[in-house]
Amino acid sequence: MATLANGNDPRVKLTRQLLLQAFISLLEERQNILSISVQDSHNEQKSIDKLFMLTLKTNMPS
Repeated sequence: MATLANGNDPRVKLTRQLLLQAFISLLEERQNILSISVQDSHNEQKSIDKLFMLTLKTNMPS
């Protein structure tokens, strides 16, 4: 059974924020929502992963 994500969890908020930023960036680049494909998302994944890991590292308590 799947569990629902806690919307107050900082990790959930960060993930949603990064996904939205990536989508908006692609939309600005392409100027047309119909020109965005799943392959585009896959190609951007490494950049998103690096940004996510960097953000986690800088926000982790010591």
